[in-house]
Amino acid sequence: MKSYLLFGILNSIFGIFIGIIVYLLSIGDGYEIFIVTLPISNFIISFFLWKIIVRKDNFNIFKIIIVTLLSGTLNHYFCFIIDSIIATLGFYINGSFVDSLGGRPANPFEMLTGGLYLSFFSLLLFGWLTLLMSIISAIFTYLFSKFSSKIKS
Repeated sequence: MKSYLLFGILNSIFGIFIGIIVYLLSIGDGYEIFIVTLPISNFIISFFLWKIIVRKDNFNIFKIIIVTLLSGTLNHYFCFIIDSIIATLGFYINGSFVDSLGGRPANPFEMLTGGLYLSFFSLLLFGWLTLLMSIISAIFTYLFSKFSSKIKS
């Protein structure tokens, strides 16, 4: 298995658990969407950052640290973008998706700037958890890739 795919899958699995935590700890309605959007965001960000920065299983510890820091922080912003796309589509298709106060959800264009503010507070509350998730995923990906390369040779 390619290391970037493994890193993305691990981060998305952790994203499911973090989405459940967000849903259970949040006050208001509409937070169940994070159970879906966090894994999607985590996979996309982690997959592409590892593929672009680390490249071809060439494990440079500096590059891995950069990828874990970026994936642990950027996934918050992209999660809110994905959330707004899904919520806007759901709102206009059947009216079932609303924001936490019961109104129309922010559309993706509003979320381009609003997502920055929401990401700031999200990082304050859950940044340590997403960063830890990314570090554990990177360590496991590194060890798995090194172990599997020794088996092949």
